[in-house]
Amino acid sequence: MRCSQICISSMVVVLFLSACTMTPWWVGPLKPVEPPATVRLIPLPFPVSPAVGFQTVSSLQPTFNWEPYTLFTPSTEEQGSQPIPISNVTYALRVFQKAEGYPVTWGYGQKTEAPGFLVYHREGLAQPFHKLEKPLEPNVEYFWTVRARFVLEDQIRVTEWSEQLLGGWGIVSYFGFKTPSP
Repeated sequence: MRCSQICISSMVVVLFLSACTMTPWWVGPLKPVEPPATVRLIPLPFPVSPAVGFQTVSSLQPTFNWEPYTLFTPSTEEQGSQPIPISNVTYALRVFQKAEGYPVTWGYGQKTEAPGFLVYHREGLAQPFHKLEKPLEPNVEYFWTVRARFVLEDQIRVTEWSEQLLGGWGIVSYFGFKTPSP
């Protein structure tokens, strides 16, 4: 195989992978439903690196959905995980506008608490969904995250903010989405 054939083959693979998206390997503690958590593969020098996927939503006031929070006992060989009774579950939602020039990938095991500018925050949401009360800017990339607050054994508890693991690289991130063009 000649060098030009190898270069063309590598370019095809890189072009294919740059258009690829996949589901994150891990999401927790609350799994997003809509907009979904996605990861895209980008060729940063080879090998390919994962990055946050920014799926376009249909509205400037999107509705966010996530799976309801439940707490389970650790699984044992004799008995599978069992739900633990919790009460007064509410949720908090944060939306960040991606900062210009902010990287979409991070180094191994690194996470940034604020991947941009906080533009929306609501607490005390009783259901695992929320429609934004004010419109976002069109054609802009955003990050979102959610966490639960609940009572367990008469103590108020709060989960970590939900995040996704981007492949096996140890890179964690909030969930990305993009608003539609005007």
